[in-house]
Amino acid sequence: METDRQLYRVFGAQPAWVFELAGLPPVGKCAMRSLTVKTLERRTDGVIVPESAAAPLSIIEFQFGENPQIYTRTVQKMAAVQEEFGMREVQGVIFFGDRRLDPCTKPWTSLVRAIVLPDELRRLAERDSGHPLVAAFQPLLAESEADLERNARGFLHAIKTSKLKTGVREALEEVFMSWTIQRLPHRTKQEIEKMLIGELPELVETRAGRDILEIGKKQGLAEGLAEGLAEGLAEGLSEGLVRAVMILLERKRGRLTKTLRQQIQQLTNDQLCQLLAEADAWDSLDPLAPWLAKLDR
Repeated sequence: METDRQLYRVFGAQPAWVFELAGLPPVGKCAMRSLTVKTLERRTDGVIVPESAAAPLSIIEFQFGENPQIYTRTVQKMAAVQEEFGMREVQGVIFFGDRRLDPCTKPWTSLVRAIVLPDELRRLAERDSGHPLVAAFQPLLAESEADLERNARGFLHAIKTSKLKTGVREALEEVFMSWTIQRLPHRTKQEIEKMLIGELPELVETRAGRDILEIGKKQGLAEGLAEGLAEGLAEGLSEGLVRAVMILLERKRGRLTKTLRQQIQQLTNDQLCQLLAEADAWDSLDPLAPWLAKLDR
C-alpha cells in the first residue's frame, strides 16, 4: 500500500501528533516541511520546524519497507540539516511500519528514536479509543478486510465528528478513504461508496470523495450527475440515481433530513431527473419539501 504521501498529509496537518506518538516533549507551534538536504541531494520525509528557536528541529522518517541503511541515512540528514539551520539542536525519529523492519543499527540507535507506528497507535487506542488518529489508521491496522468493511462507516464517522480543525479533519478523511480503497482492491468504488453511505455526502469536497464520485468541480449539477452515473455509482440505475441525487443536492444546498431522504428514495427515475433539473437553480433545500408535496397531489 502507498503510505508516504498519506503519512506526510496526516502529520503535516498536525505535527504535534509526532511528539505524542514518539513520547517526546511537545515543541509548541510548529510546521512540518519536506526538505531537500542540499549537501546530500536527498529529501527528508519531513522536518518539523518549531517557531521557538530554543526547541529542537525534528527529522522524521517513515519506513514501511526494508532499508538496512535507514539509521545511517537519518543521522546524515540530521547532521546536514543542523548545518543548514545554523547548528540548531536536532533530533531524529523513525516510524517503522513493523517491528521487523527495524535494523537496530548501533551506535545510531542511541541518537535516533525508533517508533513502531502500529504499536503506538494501539497504545493510543487503549488510552483514547475515540481518537480520530486511531480511526484514520484503521485501514492499515484492521486485522482483516472483513473487519474493515464492517467498521469503516463508524471509523469515518469518528473522524468527521471530531473537534479537529477543518483542515486537519479533511486530511484524515482523505487519508482514510485512500487507504480504504487500497486495502479493499476487490471492491469497486461504488461498492465502497455504498458501504459508507450516510457519511460520504460531506466528502464530495475532498479529493478522496471526488475520486470516488468523479464529480468535476467546474461542472453543473446535472453534468456531474451524468458523469457519476457513467462511472457506475451504484449497481442499479434506480439506486444509483437516488444516491447521486442525494449526494449532489447536499453538495451545495445543505444536509438532507431523514424524512427527505426517505421521500427521495420513493421517486421514480423520471421524477429524480426532474428534481435534479429543477434543483439546479435552487440556492437552498427550502423548495424541496414543497416540490415533493406537489407530487402527491
